[in-house]
Amino acid sequence: MKLGVCCMATFPLRNPVLFAVQWASLDVISSGRSLLAVCLGAPTARSGVRPETELEAMGVAREERIGRFVEGIEVVRKLWTGPTTHEGRFFKLSDIDILPKPAQDPCPIWIASNPDPTTLSAESYDRAIRRVARLADGWLSTVVEPKEFGQRWQEILDAARDEGRDTSSMSSAAHLMVNLEDDREAARANAKRFLDSYYSMNVQPTTLDAWGAYGSPVEVAERIGAYVDAGLDLPIIRFASDDQRGQLARAIEELLPRIQPA
Repeated sequence: MKLGVCCMATFPLRNPVLFAVQWASLDVISSGRSLLAVCLGAPTARSGVRPETELEAMGVAREERIGRFVEGIEVVRKLWTGPTTHEGRFFKLSDIDILPKPAQDPCPIWIASNPDPTTLSAESYDRAIRRVARLADGWLSTVVEPKEFGQRWQEILDAARDEGRDTSSMSSAAHLMVNLEDDREAARANAKRFLDSYYSMNVQPTTLDAWGAYGSPVEVAERIGAYVDAGLDLPIIRFASDDQRGQLARAIEELLPRIQPA
């Protein structure tokens, strides 16, 4: 069993020294079962809140997010290995050491991202792919159809090989919203109601369908299987329902046996 986050969206806003101690402590407490996935945390406008509000509150300029993100990963990894001296754009350390060190050696850092070539420039898309390929032990994505997931994962692996990395230890994950009901349309409608309420937004049909798997356990297992066939290693299931206990019970009884490795 792993103890993880779907996306540490506040990572670019955090002090990497304090964060390195906090996450190392979590890894020790969990006996080396932590799984860290960090992301840029690109704020979006919801409920009338300006996207820049969180950044302004933390004194971080929007154009600094990527630089802080990349340098933060570098600093955390250094601190987890031993005494660290670092001279960067945002952080400067002189012979700093921390305790505890993570139980895992190395302690993995995944990157959560969903670069979309239809909305990003070719240059920005390539940078996003190569950032994962260069820095991450794994890639986590969401709101993406199986075919696109497979294409992007393959691009990440190819780019990692270009960087001279051994990709055999890199892993992929997809964060999927799930609603289990025998009537697929009812399951989809209930999932939308839950997501609209939870995120204070009106989830559009294309987003809803790319985000999850709805219907009977057989239908949901087939949907998850399509991601696995595209290269997915770890499906992350989240129940888009007010009945969390009921969904979990049914998933344990009827869904999980269908998606266990042979």
